[in-house]
Amino acid sequence: MAAGGLLLATAGGFILHLLPGTILLVISAIGYIVCVLLFAILPDNPNYWAYIFPAMIAATVGVDITYSTSNIFITTSMPKKRQGLAGALINCLVFLGISAFLGLAEIVQTSTAHLGEKESYKAACWFGVGLAGVSLSLLVGFVRIGKAKSDLTVDEKAELEAEINMMSLPPPPHGIEESTPDHNIISLAEIIRPNVSSNTIQPENPLDQGCYTRRQTVQPI
Repeated sequence: MAAGGLLLATAGGFILHLLPGTILLVISAIGYIVCVLLFAILPDNPNYWAYIFPAMIAATVGVDITYSTSNIFITTSMPKKRQGLAGALINCLVFLGISAFLGLAEIVQTSTAHLGEKESYKAACWFGVGLAGVSLSLLVGFVRIGKAKSDLTVDEKAELEAEINMMSLPPPPHGIEESTPDHNIISLAEIIRPNVSSNTIQPENPLDQGCYTRRQTVQPI
């Protein structure tokens, strides 16, 4: 199982962008079915290479592909601040499912204990085949996951959308200026301009005709 897991983990990075996620999950569900089916039809004196070894490889296919595919496609569809929460949710669902259905398989095994130990364990394996078949049916009927692709993250999409919204804002109504210059304020360029003779700025308000502002004459150093 360790060698199979290493091989699948390495190969998974090369096929995620080639096959849709739904196909990968279907392959993993088939792996689950093959695993428990081989144990359900196990003869009295089984050949290890004919039954046990293929069952372990199929179990590795089921677990690794499901875990990798679900983690990649769920976490990348969430913003960065929620990716940890998404990973925790996946792990919780996986281990809760294992615990719940392992308990149900134990109930099946104890309920058929009168058939003998071997037959009771086979009944639990057939129960597992049924559950794997149901999961395969749900995947084919309801789950649609595309190929992995190099795309913008959720955060980058949000930033790009905000920029587009800013660019698409309507211009101000005609006749309304963004800012009205105040002619009574002396700019910095006028203050530091050399050889400026003193002059007088007349206020725009007719009531303040007697008031004036005198600029300072600045001589160059």
